[in-house]
Amino acid sequence: MAIHTSIVDLDSIFVEDSDFDKNYEDSAIEALAHCIIELKDLIEFPAVQMTGVDSYRLLAGYLPYYAYCKACQLEPSMPDRLTVFVVTSENRESFLEQKKIVSQACVLSSSKNSSESFQLIIYLKASRSLLLFRSN
Repeated sequence: MAIHTSIVDLDSIFVEDSDFDKNYEDSAIEALAHCIIELKDLIEFPAVQMTGVDSYRLLAGYLPYYAYCKACQLEPSMPDRLTVFVVTSENRESFLEQKKIVSQACVLSSSKNSSESFQLIIYLKASRSLLLFRSN
């Protein structure tokens, strides 16, 4: 079953306890909120699952969700409605599998970039030491 998007009221989205720590991510929420205000929308949509008539539970996309809420606080002219992916019981497993794969790929990519950056820093420090050694 295909996933679809919908525009829902912010106050219709319920957020359960999650691994996402709003307090720890305050700077990211604030930075993203300012970008959202500038663009007047999100470029990555949160995912929700319908729990009743006009009520949803947030499944994924905690950072974009909290940042959009923050953007609405900072800029009252922002709409209080949000585009979301609506996950159903029929496509939930596929959604979770796709999210898992993308998350793992992002972690690997981030890890690879961090490793390359670390190697570059070591190389630059070694080169600088070598240059300092040669200049003496």
